[in-house]
Amino acid sequence: MNTHHKYKTINHIHFVFNYDLPDNKSEYPDAELMLVECDDGRWFVEQSTGEKYNQFPGITHFSEDVETQPIFYPDMATAAQVAFAVTKQVFPTTPDRYLHEFLAEFDGGLV
Repeated sequence: MNTHHKYKTINHIHFVFNYDLPDNKSEYPDAELMLVECDDGRWFVEQSTGEKYNQFPGITHFSEDVETQPIFYPDMATAAQVAFAVTKQVFPTTPDRYLHEFLAEFDGGLV
């Protein structure tokens, strides 16, 4: 069993920033988060690579982590705000505009 099976997920969005960086090199190596949607409309945040977010409660650690109880959010925007808040704690120089650009890009839609 994995988190996607356990929580009946239907979609996800990779929440990683690499725009405005030379040669498309991300300054967030091994630190990717995903916003994951459940079939009942709830969302949670999952760390899909690395271990930089292990200290944050409610963020599952990869899809195999069924022990961590995720914190569920009512919509993608709320999950994105939480994911951005923890990103700012790990990478304090992350520009605030990245969250606004992310939300504008998805405008509630999914990839």
